[in-house]
Amino acid sequence: MGSRTSAVIDAPGGHGPALVQANTGPGKRESGMADNPQVHGIYSKTETAEAGQGGSLRKFTQKTYWFVRRHDNDRYEVFPLNSEHLPAKVRSMISGLDFLRNYVPEVDYYQEHDCPLISSLKAKMDASPESLGKAGLDKDELRFCKNVLIPPKANNAVLAVKAGLEALFGGGLANREVKVRDFNASAISLRKAKHHDEALRYYHAAMDLNDQDENIHFNMARVYFEIKEYECCIKNLISALKINPRLTVAKQFIDYIDGEIMDIDERSRELLKEARAF
Repeated sequence: MGSRTSAVIDAPGGHGPALVQANTGPGKRESGMADNPQVHGIYSKTETAEAGQGGSLRKFTQKTYWFVRRHDNDRYEVFPLNSEHLPAKVRSMISGLDFLRNYVPEVDYYQEHDCPLISSLKAKMDASPESLGKAGLDKDELRFCKNVLIPPKANNAVLAVKAGLEALFGGGLANREVKVRDFNASAISLRKAKHHDEALRYYHAAMDLNDQDENIHFNMARVYFEIKEYECCIKNLISALKINPRLTVAKQFIDYIDGEIMDIDERSRELLKEARAF
């Protein structure tokens, strides 16, 4: 099966195999740019809490869902979802790294949870985008568009609403590839900050959308290499090469592991033999 790459490759530099360098995502925005928040999607946050005391003390986990908007200066605005699956009025602003560490993308949330207002709004906009300007929406739908979906400095309200709905519903192929690139860039940032578990979480989210992207498999291999899970590392390199047998950086990575890493188990050695067949 051919590759369908949309994510950039997280190529090492300064240590390890001498791999080609690659862009790892959008550069920092210029300071002084006007803030124009965009709908980022639905995310979940899982926290551990304690109840009771003494012998009756118990730990439990609580998963909450959040509507997220991303601002221009690497900040994220998060709104808890209410019982109707809509953003509540309370909100918090958090830094980019704190957001990436603690929030998990829920791409199919609105496919799995019925929200009458958003479903109705999406149906109307899909059928007739002009609904927004022709009183085709009810007051609650209009309020949601104005307060949540349309950025303050939007040039085209209709396009802003459509983009916001695509971000919430996952959209078509093009929008999902945008999410793959975004999740990949987030994972690279987390790996560089040594938050390996969180990086893997974002890579898995990207793979849920496109498991035929060799660069995602390669990038996951980098994370597993750094935490010395060599079997998983090599398996991901093999997956990358099955998708794209000409992926030179993966072959170089395998050569490096084979020649430089001594403390790997027999199973990993067997996998190296398989990897070198490409």
